[in-house]
Amino acid sequence: MKRFFFSLLSILLLFALWWVALWFVLPADWLQGTWASFVAIHVVPPSSVVLAWTLFKTTRKKAQQTAAEGEQEALLIAHQEKLAHARAHVECRSLWVALSKAPIWMHEAVKHCTLLEEEIDELQGNERETALTASLEQLFEIAFRQNEALIWMPVILAHDGIQVEWVERAWKQALWSGRFANHPASLDCRILPGAGNMTTRIINLFWSEPTPPVLVLGMDSTLAARKSNPGHAVLAFLFSRPGLDVLLTTEPDDDPGKQETDSYTPYWERGSTHKMGSPHWGNIPSSLRQGLLSRCTPFATLHRPIDDIGVNQSDLMGQARALKQQIHNALPEAFIRAGLRDDPFEETPKETELPEIGWLVHDSHNTARFVAIASALADYKCELNPVLEASNLREECGDVGTAREALMLAGAMIRAAQLKKPSLLIGSVEGGATSIGVLRPFGET
Repeated sequence: MKRFFFSLLSILLLFALWWVALWFVLPADWLQGTWASFVAIHVVPPSSVVLAWTLFKTTRKKAQQTAAEGEQEALLIAHQEKLAHARAHVECRSLWVALSKAPIWMHEAVKHCTLLEEEIDELQGNERETALTASLEQLFEIAFRQNEALIWMPVILAHDGIQVEWVERAWKQALWSGRFANHPASLDCRILPGAGNMTTRIINLFWSEPTPPVLVLGMDSTLAARKSNPGHAVLAFLFSRPGLDVLLTTEPDDDPGKQETDSYTPYWERGSTHKMGSPHWGNIPSSLRQGLLSRCTPFATLHRPIDDIGVNQSDLMGQARALKQQIHNALPEAFIRAGLRDDPFEETPKETELPEIGWLVHDSHNTARFVAIASALADYKCELNPVLEASNLREECGDVGTAREALMLAGAMIRAAQLKKPSLLIGSVEGGATSIGVLRPFGET
């Protein structure tokens, strides 16, 4: 209302100034003309100024609105791209685990998960290399018998301490023991690129460029080191990018196994010239792809974690307080990345509760760290009991050395599939930082 009266007053003042100028400044007798010219000279010029000013303001306002809408749209696109990157995930289709000791809940049947509990007495009598390759050979043979498409997949080593030669030897021995005649000439085995959190590196592997399904290996044994709580773990994960089923019908038949070869070429040399047949399928023959999809359906999804939580406090209580606050701040973002919580473009009142959590997997090595985790969950009124509904696999499975991250990841996925609820994974990463991630059972809404 004030703006209206101010505008009206401005218009009246403009008319008054123009009339004063007409009668007292400009040297003319305005009464000599016609009545129409008299009205026109008094009304048209100030009315034209008012109209021009109104048009200018309207045009400027529209331009500002257009610029603001463009800026808002650009911000929205940037927000959506950032959210899409944060919500990038991969599917776990199968899991094979060999442990020296496993918690009771891990024995509960889960589709596409195979658990072997090794005899500690037998393992302790062997060197680390012998114990690991023997377990890996068993897992390879079991996996290949379940699905021969796995023979053609690249094998990715999740961490340091695994020799490529060990993996190749176990792979060849599994092929020989299982009498698999159809296989590539050599194993495509390489190190998982990047540094830091294993989960982040696996997701980046698939989302940085088209990547075929891969077997990711994590394994280590401290039985020969005579530690207080030694452990032995060999784990193999079958990961793939979402949408693999659609690619089966949309990609052309580029089966490298159908390339012509000389009948006199020995079988162990056949396939040595095979190139990567498809960026999404690799060297997997097209005749085996449908079987891979039908027999190895996803059972869990792996989501991008928050892995840069660091604490610089020197005393334990100071660390606990700082870590608790950082976990408290990071938990909502972890559930946003898992698609369990909305991330609105515009600011909204912060929620005080978290989505339902079925299980907690952590590696707390002292009371202060565990208290920080439990306190952060309590702040959000989380009903999860961090003692009875949680696993510290460092204690339950022993010290498995560099395979700790892989074991925690496997435990969280198994528990999510068993309970049909998300699992929360809070663990340590390189440099003493803490990682927070959410793993979901496949198809859970």
